[in-house]
Amino acid sequence: MRPILALAFLTGAYAQQSTVTYNRDLNGRQVVAGESVTARNDGASEKTVRLQSINGRRVPFESVEERVLRDDASGKSIERIVRRYDQTGNPLPPEKVLVEEEKSGNTSVIRTTTFRGDVNGRLNPAERTVTESRTSGSTTNAEVIVERPNLNGGFAVAEKRTIVTEDRGDRGKLANTYIYRPGGGGGLVEALRETREEIKQGDQVRVNSATYEPDIQGRLNLRSQAVETVAKNADGTESVERTLYRVEAPGVAGSATSGPRLVEQQLVDRRAAGAEVVETLSVRRPSLSDPSRLGTPEKISETVCQGKCLPDPKPAPKQN
Repeated sequence: MRPILALAFLTGAYAQQSTVTYNRDLNGRQVVAGESVTARNDGASEKTVRLQSINGRRVPFESVEERVLRDDASGKSIERIVRRYDQTGNPLPPEKVLVEEEKSGNTSVIRTTTFRGDVNGRLNPAERTVTESRTSGSTTNAEVIVERPNLNGGFAVAEKRTIVTEDRGDRGKLANTYIYRPGGGGGLVEALRETREEIKQGDQVRVNSATYEPDIQGRLNLRSQAVETVAKNADGTESVERTLYRVEAPGVAGSATSGPRLVEQQLVDRRAAGAEVVETLSVRRPSLSDPSRLGTPEKISETVCQGKCLPDPKPAPKQN
């Protein structure tokens, strides 16, 4: 399991954030698993992630440089340079992402082009994505077309997504995503369907999500579920309880028609301590003798963030 290294993304004219994630070794001792440093200033940002190597050294894992090329009423352009490294810290071919957004009324079009470096360092187009979304009242309809290079040297549609989102205001949101990929006959067929319902109740947010995949006869069946509850406590801490269900449960025999089984429960505790934000992740898993019951929580990691760790509060609505 790779540690989660960033608690929040940065906003504002200038901000800096650093995080350190601690795991436990086989003897139960707390060891540094990775660290992340992010800085943003005047439309540009840089983030560097380092992980613990197999030799015990901290080596670079990924660095991301981002700068805003244009930002006005008609849209926004962003250039992102991603550099990744292997397990020993040696650099891999870089990646460049160009994001161009155009706005007009209730319509938004985002064009994303990804260039990947070859062994000679040349950047070649590897993926193109066009996202067009329209908002009408409380409903937003988005269509995403993903194109990748084909054998003829051009680009072909590799995936199409249709996303319908209903904003229910103070009650939450509902989103359905339909994913289509090329089928055997040359056309696009539905390969995946995802649902996500967010329900707000006071200081609690409950999120129910599910994934459906077609069986050998092409009928969609429920493959996985996740139930997440986020609660803001009176002492200022935040608690997250995330329960996961999947058809393929480890060590449990079954079939795709028997429905998802309990896999694990993730418990996240997030609290501010002075200038730091500390996030603790614990996991509960069922035993092989009783797959329907969760065991005691086991602490997996602890992430300590310093600097700009929390998003700026939303401005109060204007009074008429």
